[in-house]
Amino acid sequence: MNKSPEILLDVDDIKNIDCFEMFCSHMITGISIKNTMIQKLYLIFQFLRRPDVPAILHQCENDYTHTNCVLGFCRLEVQQPLFYQKIDKLISDSNLWRCKDVKNMYTILRQIGVRPKKHSRGPKE
Repeated sequence: MNKSPEILLDVDDIKNIDCFEMFCSHMITGISIKNTMIQKLYLIFQFLRRPDVPAILHQCENDYTHTNCVLGFCRLEVQQPLFYQKIDKLISDSNLWRCKDVKNMYTILRQIGVRPKKHSRGPKE
């Protein structure tokens, strides 16, 4: 089922989890997403938009059909190891993850289309 682009929310208009779930349903058609995953994605969505997070989001210009990520951006630049430390704290403070390993967060990011740029990974520590 095709969704018309004019009813798609702008990411700046997403203020609660219900709006986020509606946004995701427009981004991912034909696949149902479990409630727990919606909550995790919304937590990541909010996290990436906080001013204290060492990340730069490059949003697509009103045409989300070309974005490679359900979170509404085309490119994500992060400052390591600070980004890793903040995401680690986010997971440990949240009750959404049974396993508090940051690898779980990076797995979710990969599943929604976030891939590291070739030769851009930070140091092992």
